[in-house]
Amino acid sequence: GSEFTPYVGGGLGFTRFKTGDYTFTRYRTSTNKPITNSPTATTAGKSSNSFSWRLGLGVNYKLSESVDVGLGYVYNNLGKISRNDPSQNGAVHKVKFASNEIMANIKFKF
Repeated sequence: GSEFTPYVGGGLGFTRFKTGDYTFTRYRTSTNKPITNSPTATTAGKSSNSFSWRLGLGVNYKLSESVDVGLGYVYNNLGKISRNDPSQNGAVHKVKFASNEIMANIKFKF
């Protein structure tokens, strides 16, 4: 058989977001500096829930009967959080929380 073992996996979950008080400030995209005289506002924090999921794939290589090494990738999607911006007449801002991970591993079997 092959010394390489590919794998794929995934998962479903639940994410609870909790934020403290925060302030909206508008930034100029060309300079990434705050816009002078732009309205700002502070909003009370809140908690919300979201569906979350992950998908991963990779390959392990058998070095010996008791040691494998591998390389893998995982995408995690933790969902979105929505907040109202009182400085822009209550406009809703949605922020997506996700991550991309590349991982190396070593496994010892005993």
